[in-house]
Amino acid sequence: ARMSEPTLRLLRRIVGSFPQPMSACFAYGSAVFEQSGRVRGSGMLDLVFVVPDSRAWHEANLARHRSHYSGMGSLGAGAVARIQEGLGAGVYFNTLVPAAEGRTVKYGVVSVDSLLADLTEWRWLYLAGRLHKPVAWVVEPDSTGQDCPRLSEALDANRTAALAAGLLTLLPDNRVDRRRLLAAVCGLSYGGDVRMAFAEDSGKVQNIAVPQAPLLTDIYRPLAAKRLPFLTWQQQDSADSNDDVITWTAEPDQLAELIACLPAPLASELTAPLQSGASARDIAKILRSRLRRIVSRSSLGQTVKSAVTAGVLKSVRYGGAKVAKWFASVAPWLTKR
Repeated sequence: ARMSEPTLRLLRRIVGSFPQPMSACFAYGSAVFEQSGRVRGSGMLDLVFVVPDSRAWHEANLARHRSHYSGMGSLGAGAVARIQEGLGAGVYFNTLVPAAEGRTVKYGVVSVDSLLADLTEWRWLYLAGRLHKPVAWVVEPDSTGQDCPRLSEALDANRTAALAAGLLTLLPDNRVDRRRLLAAVCGLSYGGDVRMAFAEDSGKVQNIAVPQAPLLTDIYRPLAAKRLPFLTWQQQDSADSNDDVITWTAEPDQLAELIACLPAPLASELTAPLQSGASARDIAKILRSRLRRIVSRSSLGQTVKSAVTAGVLKSVRYGGAKVAKWFASVAPWLTKR
């Protein structure tokens, strides 16, 4: 997705202060993209660095930016890399890091192999879920080294799977408006997320899907035409108050085609029920259950890891801000009479 030139220059300046090379780097979140109730351009900048070798990268970063790490950094790059790869969702975050122009940054580090596993298998549905939504590429995945073709193909497959999963979770409805489909896609990686119970805005999915609908449409409407030609995506005139409508017959052959777009572990769990005559409603129920199981496990592991790796003071500050957002989102409901 496009961002303003001043923001892009700032992000490139920040990223340039970190060890290179990176296979890719993207920015996300309300400081870069519009979200309901947030002022774009304010707040902490969220970045993810995709690196070819986690241990080597952390070794160079510890030498350059030791203060970014909690006491965990004193254990050395090998320990940091093992924690990154062995716990949670394969990503290691440093948060509340001072950066250029008085901004603060939260940055995650993920290896190419771990990102590929999440994109193609939905092993954690963590960064894969983040990449269902618009992101801004600071280092394009097709602009560096030998990993780029694999990353580009995996990114495309991940979003195709998200579109298919969004449609499947809405069954038995086979006629949905664009807003509902985009919300379903954005919500795939939030169902079951332990943070949604106490430390995230309860309206987060709608806060992303509604203001970012044009960006999401630019992603998923061409993808639908390219990958799922049996869908009818009826565009409405921009002056019309009605939303786009997506329709399909939901016949078994179309269900099978959508299931085939999912990562293999999920597809295998849905193929047998479909072949046994499971109803469309049952298919949707099974898929939602499997997704919640993946997200619940990975979000719990990642939350525990982040609390440990951030250190006590940063965990309190960052966690407190998250809880404040959650309380603000539920306060109208709590005070309702």
